[in-house]
Amino acid sequence: MSTTTPADRELFFGQSAANRVHVMEADWLGRMQACRLYACRLPAEAFRPHEVGGYWVAGEQVEAAGQVVLDDSGGGS
Repeated sequence: MSTTTPADRELFFGQSAANRVHVMEADWLGRMQACRLYACRLPAEAFRPHEVGGYWVAGEQVEAAGQVVLDDSGGGS
């Protein structure tokens, strides 16, 4: 269950249709913009929410279903 209030949603997401935001220290921005970052697509059915919360874990080894290159163009490629 989300505890995000409507005021928080407006503050952090504004007019965006995004359902999550990732934040980093400003000193890392240049490095993130300069690197090639890969995101692996994993089978969702193998994962469950971790009891601490905020992330998902799998109790078994999973194979990546695909890979996406993320760059600074505003999307993935």
